[in-house]
Amino acid sequence: MKHDTGEEPIFGKFNTERLGQPAFICLWLALVTVLVYEPVFHAQFIGFDDPEYVTANLHVLSGITLANLRWAFVTTHTGNWHPVTWISLMLNSQYFGPSAGAFHAFSCFSGCIMQPGQNGAPHWLQPSSHCILCMWNP
Repeated sequence: MKHDTGEEPIFGKFNTERLGQPAFICLWLALVTVLVYEPVFHAQFIGFDDPEYVTANLHVLSGITLANLRWAFVTTHTGNWHPVTWISLMLNSQYFGPSAGAFHAFSCFSGCIMQPGQNGAPHWLQPSSHCILCMWNP
C-alpha cells in the first residue's frame, strides 16, 4: 500500500532496481576489495622470497631492457621458469619504482583483471568474484 504524504521518498530518484545489476555488483565487490586491501598498499617487503624476486634482483629493479627480457625467458632463478612473472615485476619496478606498496597494489589489481574465470563464476562477475573468492582467502 502506497501512502501519499506529498513528500518524495528518500530514494525516489534513485533506481533501486539497478542495485541487482551485474555491473553494480561488480563495482561494489571491487570497492570492498580495495577497502579491505588498502593496508597492504602500505606494507613493506618481507625476507621470505622478496629479495630473490625483487629487492636484491638487479634484473627486476632495472626495469625492461633487451638484456633483462632475454634473462626473463632463459632463467630458472628461484627454481622456476616464469618469464611473464619476471616481465611483470620489471614493468612494475620501471613504472612505479622499488616501493613495496606499489608491488602489492599491482599484484592485488592484476589478480582482479588478468585472471578472471578461474573460479567458475558467471562471465559478468568473473573479475570481481576472483578478487573476492581468491584474494580474500589467505
